[in-house]
Amino acid sequence: MDAVVTRALRRAATVVATALMFVTAVLLVDAAGRRASAADVRDLTAICAVVTVAEDRDEVRAGLAKTSACAQERLAVHLRSGATVGSGRATSDDVAAVAGWHARGGWVVVPDKAVVELSDAASAVYGSLLWQLLSLGLVGATACFVAVRIGRRARLRWAGCAR
Repeated sequence: MDAVVTRALRRAATVVATALMFVTAVLLVDAAGRRASAADVRDLTAICAVVTVAEDRDEVRAGLAKTSACAQERLAVHLRSGATVGSGRATSDDVAAVAGWHARGGWVVVPDKAVVELSDAASAVYGSLLWQLLSLGLVGATACFVAVRIGRRARLRWAGCAR
């Protein structure tokens, strides 16, 4: 009878731990996406302000270098002269197609100045998120292992006292 109760409690603890880890993982993914989105808005706002007042390529390059998206090689400014500052992935046809819009996806048009391109943050966000999830899994597995070991010792001591 004791073995049945112990197995049931161990299974219940495993289900609760798994559910808790799943909910925590979902919350981590959501928080990482929100942080990346906020950083992208901040970077786009900053670079659009620089492009609006900048006179030449070097000023745009200096402003671009201060953004986190540029450090991740995801941000580029396509100037009206045809020059590209930053690590752009778009072709000149893509830039010409977007130039008529005020904003579209990862694109922002600064009228009569430039088109700003921002690539997807997936690789930058999910790289660090992977390590967070792996550490969460390691902590959860360690906690389950320790709980099972402590439970076994307690059951063995209790069984020894009962005799």
